[in-house]
Amino acid sequence: MKKTLILFLSFSVAGLVTGCNTESIWQGVYYEYGIEENEEYGPVFDNYNACKKWALSQLVDSDDDAHCLKNCHDSVQGGTPVCEEVVRTWAPFPHSYTFDNYKE
Repeated sequence: MKKTLILFLSFSVAGLVTGCNTESIWQGVYYEYGIEENEEYGPVFDNYNACKKWALSQLVDSDDDAHCLKNCHDSVQGGTPVCEEVVRTWAPFPHSYTFDNYKE
């Protein structure tokens, strides 16, 4: 019983410590003519508005596309990164975040 309590408290404290880290890391990605093969990753930002400003500054052609990616982690075997949130210039799904409707 004592070991179980110690384990529970250890995991609880670890959860509190990792849960308190509220810093977000944003990275912009730009797709020339909206083509995935033309993707260019931009700098890393510590806030959404800086990422959005960079992403919108990249758009030149009406077919260009840009995203802001929040807290991404490498996926298994180097595939597409897994991100907490993706904010786009357009909405592929009905409830997608776009630059127009995202609130940080």
